[in-house]
This record gives sequence, C-alpha cells and structure tokens, in this order.
Amino acid sequence: VGPALARRAIALELYAPDGVKVLARPDELTQVLANLLQNAVRYTPRDGRVRVIVDHDGNLARVRIANTGPRIPPEDLPRVWERFYRVEKSRDRARGGAGVGLAIVRQLVEAAGGRVGVESGGGWTEFTVLLPG
Repeated sequence: VGPALARRAIALELYAPDGVKVLARPDELTQVLANLLQNAVRYTPRDGRVRVIVDHDGNLARVRIANTGPRIPPEDLPRVWERFYRVEKSRDRARGGAGVGLAIVRQLVEAAGGRVGVESGGGWTEFTVLLPG
C-alpha cells in the first residue's frame, strides 16, 4: 500500500489512541485491514486522502477506513460486501482486483463476532469494522 500512496501522492492520516483492544486473530485482523486499505487506495484519486480512525464504540473496538473519491450510490452500498460485486464494472477492470476483498472482510469480521458497515457521501467513502474489544 505504501508505494501506491507515494506514487499517487495520496495522504495517509492515522488516528489511533493507545489502549484500544481487539479480540481477534492477528492474521485475520491483518487481512481485514490490508483489504480495506488496498480498497481505499485503489479508489482514491491522485492527491486524495485516506484516513484510518481507531476508537471504541461501547464494548467494541471500531476501525474506520475512509477515502476521498467517487461516491458509492446508495443502492449499491449493501451489495459491496457481495463476492465479485463491482459498483462500476467498466472502470474496475483498470483498477485491478477480483471483487472479493470486501466479501472476505465481512466473512472474517462476522466470524470474529463483529460487524461491518459502509457510508458514502460528501466526498468520502467510509468502511467501518466493529469487533469485540
């Protein structure tokens, strides 16, 4: 992800206080974060921004990964978690990916007792992962 950020002049912002605990398998949590970050970088235009925010939501650890760029239409939001689903089929081929990253994220998060969400608008798309903390 790092070289892609530099190559396209994408700014990465990280907000993560000390003391946030997550009950998850390290390898699976790494896969979740890697998939979400790769997705964010893939859809962020040159000179855009990717933001990672880690905090608590009650007894849950919350990770939000947001990026600037094109909005996901509201009717597509629930479907982005489906295997092989692509919002814009013609443009996604040029960006790469097989359309399974977000489906894997949802599967791993739900298997760990968590849940996922997505919002898009106002120049940002934000994916949220809630996991037991």
